Amino acid sequence: MNNSEVIQNDFDRIANGDDDEWNHNNHYHNFLLRQIPDESINALEIGCGKGEFSRILATKVKSVESIDLSPVMIQKAIEHSKLFPNIIYQTGNIMELPLEDNSYDYIVSIAVFHHLELEEILPKLRRALKPNGVIAILDLYEQSTMIEYLLNLFAIPLNKFHLITKKGKKIKTEEEIEAWIEHLKHDKYMDTNQLRKVYTKLLPASKFKIHLLWRYSMIWHK
Repeated sequence: MNNSEVIQNDFDRIANGDDDEWNHNNHYHNFLLRQIPDESINALEIGCGKGEFSRILATKVKSVESIDLSPVMIQKAIEHSKLFPNIIYQTGNIMELPLEDNSYDYIVSIAVFHHLELEEILPKLRRALKPNGVIAILDLYEQSTMIEYLLNLFAIPLNKFHLITKKGKKIKTEEEIEAWIEHLKHDKYMDTNQLRKVYTKLLPASKFKIHLLWRYSMIWHK
């Protein structure tokens, strides 16, 4: 089983979890929405999961194309998006799917890029982005400095606060817990020095920022 098949299997299992619970990624939805260029027409979301952000995005732009490796995730997304005819969902590996040049005003991805080869995917997305378009990435990183360590240490009580106030008393099932534990075994992250080097090389003038809750963002205007 290759890496993409392993990841697909992980997320096929994870797809059966709670649809409404708060997590570290949707904490940054508003930040990502603020990056949408004015007068944007169409957007692409890479790794859309069950379509939560795609549905929000569909209220801001005319059309959304959403791609995910997991067919179970895509099926869930379609089921939850019946009121959003301007979203097109597709199962597939973004590394293999063709993208037309100058096609999207906004390309976004949440907690997916640590699964991808940045040297391959970034030039592909750069070509697919329209002039004046924006690429917005939110992902995880490996801490490598004392400042990052302290920032993540501070995030621990904040994380507990959010878990209590936003997730309430919801408890994951044993299957959900096992699915996430198995998936985390396959996760590998680049440190911030490596990430900055790659983004600066392939997307000059990109804006790289460390956030609380173990996330970073990369914003690039074409």
